[in-house]
Amino acid sequence: MQEIDTPGHTSAISKSHPEHFPCSEESPWTRYANEPPAGQPRLASPATVSFTVGLLSAIAKLFPSTLFGTGGDEINLRCYADDAQTQSDLAGRMVEQAVDAFMQVTRGTLMNLGKTSVVWEGA
Repeated sequence: MQEIDTPGHTSAISKSHPEHFPCSEESPWTRYANEPPAGQPRLASPATVSFTVGLLSAIAKLFPSTLFGTGGDEINLRCYADDAQTQSDLAGRMVEQAVDAFMQVTRGTLMNLGKTSVVWEGA
């Protein structure tokens, strides 16, 4: 089963697409991530959601497994609180609402490709 653990563990993608990732490699990482390095997608940004859907679709098509790991845990709220673009994109919504919408869109995309989304759930 392949996994792209979004939104909490996607810092590596920021190297090629920094416009979608606030607080990428911020220091100290302990303020901006649950595990190093810091960086997670602007999940309230329509452009970032579209980018993520395209990325997940392309990767999902490469593998025959019907399971696809999408993460969903270890989101760092400070990263979003300190990012002016995310605050603007939220437009009055709570971050948790944006996380839910982001995960629903990504799961729906995978479902349309015949995949079952596998998520992390932590306390």
